[in-house]
Amino acid sequence: MSEQADNIEQQGVDKIGPGAMLRQARELMQLSQEEIGDQLNLRVSLLQEIESDQYSGKTPKTFIRGYIRNYAKLVNLDDNDIVARFDRVDHGLQGTGDMKSFSQSTRKKAENNRLMLVIYLLIFSMFVLTIVWWWQQTSSTTALSLAPELNTVTVATQNDDAQRTSEPAIKQTIVESNESADAEPVSQEVAAKPDEIETQDQVFERHMQQTAPQQPQAEPEAPVETVASQQPEAAQPVANDAPESNLQFTFKGDCWVNIFDANGKRLAWGVKKAGYVMNLNGQAPFKITLGKPELVELSYNQESVDLSGYQIGQIAKFNLPTAQMP
Repeated sequence: MSEQADNIEQQGVDKIGPGAMLRQARELMQLSQEEIGDQLNLRVSLLQEIESDQYSGKTPKTFIRGYIRNYAKLVNLDDNDIVARFDRVDHGLQGTGDMKSFSQSTRKKAENNRLMLVIYLLIFSMFVLTIVWWWQQTSSTTALSLAPELNTVTVATQNDDAQRTSEPAIKQTIVESNESADAEPVSQEVAAKPDEIETQDQVFERHMQQTAPQQPQAEPEAPVETVASQQPEAAQPVANDAPESNLQFTFKGDCWVNIFDANGKRLAWGVKKAGYVMNLNGQAPFKITLGKPELVELSYNQESVDLSGYQIGQIAKFNLPTAQMP
C-alpha cells in the first residue's frame, strides 16, 4: 500500500466511507474533480456522488463499483478494500433505498389518482354540456313545430268570435226590417245590413244562381211557400209555445250556410270553418242552404240526415222536416 493510503488509515479510515477516502486521496495528490473526470472519462456530477457516498440510483451498482475501482487505482489506493467498503455502505443503504422507492411509488400513485380525477371531471362536464345542448335543441324544435298550430287555433277562434258577434246584429236587423215592411222583398232586408255583409250575400246568391243545377220538382205536398202565397192565413208564424227542434251541424271543411226557422228568423249565416260543431234550436220546419253539403254532417232532433244524394259541388237547398231529399 502506498504512503497516501497509510496516511488515510492513520486518520481512522475504517470509520469513513469509500467516497471520503477517494476524495482525501485526490486532495493529497492536488487533483481536481475535473481532472479526475477527464482521466476516468466520468461526469463531474457522478464523481460528486461517489465522493459524498450519495447515489441517486440512476446508475447501475455494477457500473459504480467499476468506477470506484478505477478511481482507487488512479489515486494509488487498494481498489479491493475500497470496493469492499462500498459494498458495506451499499448494504446499509438498501433499506433506505427501499423506503425511498416506496415513497416515490406512493407519490407517483397519488399523482396518478389526481390526474384520473381531473380526467373524470372533464368527461362528466362534457356529458352534462351535451345533455344541456340536446335539451335546448329539442325545445327549439318543439317551439317551432307548435307555432303554426297555435296560429291556426288563434285565427279559428277569432273567426268564431267574429261570427258570434255579427250574428245577433244580423238577426236584429232582419227582425226590424220584417216589422217595418212585411211586403218588401228579401233583397231589401239584406240591404239594411252593413255594406260588407250585403256584398258577400249578393256574391254568393249570384254564384248559386249560376252554378246550381236544376233542382228536381218536389212532390205536390212539398212547396209550403206556394200554399202560403195563395192562402195568407196559413202562413202565420208557428205559435211561440210550440216545442223547438234541434239541428246539429258538424263541418268537415269550410262551408257557407244560410238557415231560417219557421218564423223567418235567421239562425245562422256565413262560412263555417272545418271542425266546427254548430247546434241550433228553433221552430220547424227549417229552410236550409248549404254551399258544400258533402263537407257537412247533419242531424235533426238527434236523428242523422242523409246528404249523400247531393253531388260534389252541388248547392243544397231543402227544408226540414217536410222537404224531400234529392
